[in-house]
Amino acid sequence: MVWSGKLFVTTEANWIYSFDAVTGAQNWSRNLGQSFNPAEVACGDLTPEIGITGTPVIDDTTGTAYLFAKSYVSGTSGPAQFQMHAIDLTTGNDRAGFPVTIQGAAQNQSGQVFNPRTQAQRPGLLLMNGVIYAGFGGHCDFPPYQGWVVGVSTAGQIKAMWTTRSGTATAGGGLWMAGGGLMSDRNGSLFFSTGNSINGGSPATTIPSNQPPADLGQSVVRLDVQPDGTLQAADFFTPFDAPMLDMADVDLSSGGVTGLPSQFFGTSATPNLAAAAGKGGVLYLMNRDLLGGCRNGAGGMDAVVSRIAPVGGTWSRPALWPGDGGWLYLTINTGELGYYQYGITGDGTPTFSHQGAPPGQFGFGSSPPIITSNGTSSGSALLWVIWQGDGSGVNAELRAYDAVPQGPVTQFGLVPTLRFSAPIGTAVKFNPPGIANGRVYVGTRDGHVLGFGSPTSTIITGTSLAFPNTVVGQSSALNEVLQASGPVTVTAISSSGAPFTTGAVALPVTLAAGDQLTVPVTFTPGTAGSANGTLSISTSAGLLQENLSGLGLDNGPELSISASIAFGNAAVGQTLTAPLKLTNTGTAALTITNSQQPAAPFSVTGLPANGAAIASGQSITATAAFSPAAVGTFNSQLSINSTGGNRTVALTGSATIPGVMTVAPISLSFGGVDIGAAATASFTVSNTGGSPITITRSKPPVQ
Repeated sequence: MVWSGKLFVTTEANWIYSFDAVTGAQNWSRNLGQSFNPAEVACGDLTPEIGITGTPVIDDTTGTAYLFAKSYVSGTSGPAQFQMHAIDLTTGNDRAGFPVTIQGAAQNQSGQVFNPRTQAQRPGLLLMNGVIYAGFGGHCDFPPYQGWVVGVSTAGQIKAMWTTRSGTATAGGGLWMAGGGLMSDRNGSLFFSTGNSINGGSPATTIPSNQPPADLGQSVVRLDVQPDGTLQAADFFTPFDAPMLDMADVDLSSGGVTGLPSQFFGTSATPNLAAAAGKGGVLYLMNRDLLGGCRNGAGGMDAVVSRIAPVGGTWSRPALWPGDGGWLYLTINTGELGYYQYGITGDGTPTFSHQGAPPGQFGFGSSPPIITSNGTSSGSALLWVIWQGDGSGVNAELRAYDAVPQGPVTQFGLVPTLRFSAPIGTAVKFNPPGIANGRVYVGTRDGHVLGFGSPTSTIITGTSLAFPNTVVGQSSALNEVLQASGPVTVTAISSSGAPFTTGAVALPVTLAAGDQLTVPVTFTPGTAGSANGTLSISTSAGLLQENLSGLGLDNGPELSISASIAFGNAAVGQTLTAPLKLTNTGTAALTITNSQQPAAPFSVTGLPANGAAIASGQSITATAAFSPAAVGTFNSQLSINSTGGNRTVALTGSATIPGVMTVAPISLSFGGVDIGAAATASFTVSNTGGSPITITRSKPPVQ
């Protein structure tokens, strides 16, 4: 975070720093106490220590950074505490009246007491009307924990202690929203999403939107600030299949809530929109003024503006760019970086449609995207994202793509152009880059803060090398061709990342303008999975670095398949289908030993027969179908056993009464009309059924 030319940095070790935002020179540093040991709650989500996790908020007018730090009351063990600090960004000291220790009972449930040991503070903070609000959840669902929203004034007074558990449920419903934060769209209101419930606590019956229940798991919630500073739930949305999401630990709160700016998105009927997605693979487009409640849609389905599915499970809040018609971006962890274009359906409903994605796999832990642009000027926008191949974060990259995909058309749809990439070492899970004053800042898990800006000159250039898929223990070779645009001397060449090595090149070597230098590079994966490294070229003009990437195939067979398919709503008698890809990501062929079809009304066709082999790298695409014969909510699962592992795919869907198009009257009579005169008549097209219908053709009469 940047304020007045100073870069403010926080860490899980409870260290805070101030650097010059341009030169990187350190202004000051300070430790806020012994960080918490995650082993005490048997959680490996954040290791080896937990300190400052949620993104702080800065009050620009006073130069104060507000943050929450987890530590011990004293020493290096024992009772834990959460303290809110108000840091003077000039000196690093706390403002008067701080830190404030978070403690006490919930104002909406006196029997629910805040337990700092089992609570985690992940969401980014919100400063509104002189109060800093923070969201809390649990560590790896280690009970007892609840969802909390805590508000502390800039004067150091606890104003709000609100919990998602003010009814009969005692645990669950946490706020975590990886890479996101609390959102506000109006004075005195804030929005967030919650996670899975434990032993009940997610709404499961029809409940009006403006009557939120006492227990709010698996929900998007709007809280309103009351005159005395306390908080009260004013609106909510819970998916119709929340109980099933609970059982499968499929959190809605794995993503955050994004408000869509009303001057660019929305209609006169629904001007204020919000978007949220989670592990369930559904992108919900909601009305911020009436979120939807629980099961208020036709047939007991979701009463949201639009339900876009399946998009894939995400641990990322949506990002937006309003230019070129409007776009939404979503990182699908263990999947793609999805590009969705804004549009209006024939009945005037706002929606988004998938248009494309960069090629390649965005692994678990990849960050939410960030957009930079020159307003809404076409072609000015870039999408920035931290890419990593898996949850380890090793050999991650900062990447910048065009914000609008142009082509070519691939299995991903339209492909956006990659404009920039740079190695960053080991990435922090779900942590997006920070952007200020024409620079991009990245904090890494291996203890670095990197700053990126536009270079002033480029005397020698190269290209990133993407190696073909390579069996573990074998090698693939490519050549890096360096091009000089002026006199330059290459003094040293090296590669980072164990799988990559460089061939012998006689150094130093001086290149004239137009000269080329070829550097052999070899990729020899020692383990399966994505591998990334850096080729570093030291020259008289400075250091040039190029990305190296490759995929190692595991020894032995490995079956990969989607974890779930959510069909959404279908009319009785209608059939919805979705592709289901089975891939062998190992080095050896696998054999399908058994498959068990899901129960009706689900079915899967195109599965390989028992005993069929799938070669290394081969994919087989089956088709999952949902064909309901009666109204209701359905769920089942497909089971596939193989020598490359046993897998299950959860299938969900709901059915309502079919839509019925009615036209009245079915004929029009204009009677006698004088030549040159005109007469008008009207007819009405209605849907008298229980499901939406789509007008596929409308043709005017022939004159």
